[in-house]
Amino acid sequence: DDYVAFLGRIVQPKGLHIAIEAIKKHNQTSLKPLKLKIAGKHYADTSSDDYWQTTIEPEIGEHIEYVGFIKGDRARNDFLGNAKALIIPSLFDEPFGMVMIESLASGTPIIGLDSGAIPEVITDKNGILVKKEDSDAGTIQNLSDAIGSIYIISRIDCRVDFEQRFSADRMCEEHAAIYRKLITK
Repeated sequence: DDYVAFLGRIVQPKGLHIAIEAIKKHNQTSLKPLKLKIAGKHYADTSSDDYWQTTIEPEIGEHIEYVGFIKGDRARNDFLGNAKALIIPSLFDEPFGMVMIESLASGTPIIGLDSGAIPEVITDKNGILVKKEDSDAGTIQNLSDAIGSIYIISRIDCRVDFEQRFSADRMCEEHAAIYRKLITK
């Protein structure tokens, strides 16, 4: 509970640099500083992407930790389940993001920018939807404020929301209903 988790590909459109600045801003005024623990694949070994080397790696230190690529369901569930929140600072129109559902299944609230499908997943009961501003500074401030407010979200409500909206049983029932409707036409 002393960290915010980022789990995903480490590329510029995922906005990890914005999350780093938001954690730093939050920690400037917080009595209990938080870490940002980063899990995912970076592309430092490719000549086409220097985001890791130039933007992210230099920030790793006391409050920014790279834990590497997480292998296996148990390790991922532990990483998400022990976090204060999952942060999704995507700067592009995120098509969906399974990591959000995995976070909710672990009972961990989400802080996410209002990009793409993120607003379809985040509700007032499972996280904080953050407005993406025209300036990075405004977006960073909004994320920092959300980090400071995440304690109001119930972990139990996150898990209940997952079970009500994203369980395999629920999705199978709804798919079957659609198929039945299609074949009876």
